[in-house]
Amino acid sequence: MCGIAGVFRFDGLSIDQTDLKKAVDCLAKRGPDAKGIFSDHHMGLGHTRLAIIDPEPASNQPFHDDSGRYVLVYNGEVFNFRELAKDLEKGGVLFRTRSDTEVLLQLLIREGQSCLAKLNGFFAFAFYDRHHHTLLLARDRFGVKPLYVYQDGDILAFASEIKALLALGVPKKVDYTSLLLYFQLNYLPSPHSIFQSVKKLPASSWLSVDKEAKTNTGQYYSLKSKEKLGTTYEENKETLKNLLSQSVQDRLISDVPVGVFLSGGVDFFLG
Repeated sequence: MCGIAGVFRFDGLSIDQTDLKKAVDCLAKRGPDAKGIFSDHHMGLGHTRLAIIDPEPASNQPFHDDSGRYVLVYNGEVFNFRELAKDLEKGGVLFRTRSDTEVLLQLLIREGQSCLAKLNGFFAFAFYDRHHHTLLLARDRFGVKPLYVYQDGDILAFASEIKALLALGVPKKVDYTSLLLYFQLNYLPSPHSIFQSVKKLPASSWLSVDKEAKTNTGQYYSLKSKEKLGTTYEENKETLKNLLSQSVQDRLISDVPVGVFLSGGVDFFLG
């Protein structure tokens, strides 16, 4: 688990690095291994890192390409990054780290938002082009990783947690429609949040914005309602077993020790 935060200004004012650092500090528990910020005139990005893949400092974020034009902050894991890296290397890409972060960055540079369909994993990220002053936000297929977004006429701000948005100066005004929903459902469905104008970026969605505040959104994945896998019960049973086994193996990819928490669905605490 890592944490990301950022603010994109459309009003011509400079990025307040003090607020950006406060936002990053709010996310410290999500990433105790490293933290960093990037800012230019239009964009400020922050990251806190929990180092799982390639824990070396060279993979810390915000992560830049060699030219310095592109910047990425990213929370999550891309399970098939090694296969994707091999395809990129065939196209002439030379990697300087062993991280999935660099693989994602290189994919975004070459393919933009169209690369999202290739990603097997869970993630929320912000990808910034310093030359064209464009920002791309995206979230994984099922919304495992959180991403909250606020936009008005002056800024677009985003973060892994709402408290980091508040540190960036987002108004703290309760959305009473969302409050009613929470009392009814005991949770807030996407895209609602407890604050006005703060929305969750929907699962399997992307959002792009430029320095003129022109915003575009899209969805890159939808779950098929019905898919026939096999002709017999035994075939389907074996397919399900293999899929579950592969899913577990994917989540054990790590360069550091990992642990597994098992639950029967009812959790309680005695003490």
